[in-house]
Amino acid sequence: MGVIGFRKSIMGYNCNEVLRYFESSEAKHFSREKELLEKSDSLSEINAQINKDLKDCIKQLNDVININQTISDQLDDYKTKQGEIQRLSESIGKLYLVAQANAQTIIDSSKANSNASREEVAKNIEGIENVQSHLEVLKDRLFETTTKFSEELDGINDSLNQAKQTIDNRTEKIECAEKTLDKLIGSVNVEVKA
Repeated sequence: MGVIGFRKSIMGYNCNEVLRYFESSEAKHFSREKELLEKSDSLSEINAQINKDLKDCIKQLNDVININQTISDQLDDYKTKQGEIQRLSESIGKLYLVAQANAQTIIDSSKANSNASREEVAKNIEGIENVQSHLEVLKDRLFETTTKFSEELDGINDSLNQAKQTIDNRTEKIECAEKTLDKLIGSVNVEVKA
């Protein structure tokens, strides 16, 4: 079957050679069509997987956005609590100053009435100690809240970096698959035109 053309006989072309040529051409085109259909099915599966991966990435991104909103809400709450703590600290400071002024007044009047002033001083000192212990507890809670918030923020930052890396990797895969599909479509178009 090495001959592509037809030998001319006295009365025209050789009928057997023409039929063999048609059969050979049909077999080649059928096998090429089958090969292209298989490649098309394979690329459809790849495209479906890429679309699934993209949906997963979008879901992860939405999860990260939700986490970011939660942290933003927590940050707003933290700022509100920080303002309350500041106001409480100022009030406690004022109370402390008042207690200190009262203590001085008591000390001055203690010369006249030492027994009464000793009891009053003891009460004021106890109040100051309570205020100081409350301040220590408040300071510890503020430190704990700040540490926890910082750790959560670091975790979210790591999660965002991982999601970005995953999206970048999948974007590269999508671009590679699109280039492969474009090349295949281009070669199919060239062969179809030929």
